[in-house]
Amino acid sequence: MKNINIDLLYSKLEKHLLLIEAYTEIKFIAELIKACRLKPKNYDINKLSLQREWHDEFGNSLLIDKNKKIKIILNDFHIDRSDVSTDIYYGHTIYNSMKISKSLLLQKNNNYIFMALYGMDNFLRSFLYNERCIRVSPLMLGHNSLLWFLKNKSLNSYLKEDNCMENYIMRLPFNKKLIDNYQEDIANIIKENIWKEND
Repeated sequence: MKNINIDLLYSKLEKHLLLIEAYTEIKFIAELIKACRLKPKNYDINKLSLQREWHDEFGNSLLIDKNKKIKIILNDFHIDRSDVSTDIYYGHTIYNSMKISKSLLLQKNNNYIFMALYGMDNFLRSFLYNERCIRVSPLMLGHNSLLWFLKNKSLNSYLKEDNCMENYIMRLPFNKKLIDNYQEDIANIIKENIWKEND
């Protein structure tokens, strides 16, 4: 599976993904799997079976337990990390990635700001901001935030979670008036890192 085209893989796994959505009764879970470029731990193209273990290209796992609950394991040491990135835009900065994206999820808490871009190719590209932006796995957002983003990705939306996590969805390209309505720290981070007034 190391060099398999990701779109070809998902075309072969379409029935497996539909089975997961039917089994878990979680809307957008199949889209989440594809948007995060997750691959099944094991599968047989000729046999339809429930795939409970999926991993990404950063060494993280998404598991579906027998109670139909989703669990994410970051830095899962059980994963073979020999996979290369299937994202041809992997080396792009967040600014350049924004140019090929349809919407942005910005998640803020007291310690960090996380930004996930939903691309025109329907894949997520995620960055962690702490004085500078570094590329990270979308799974770091957690499955609840990811599902909320995928459900509302066509809207300008806001969600404050019980743990004081703030989530903003912004449609792209940016609307300057909309940005200026956000808190000053959020607006400044957007302007300094992923949007330029002259664009």
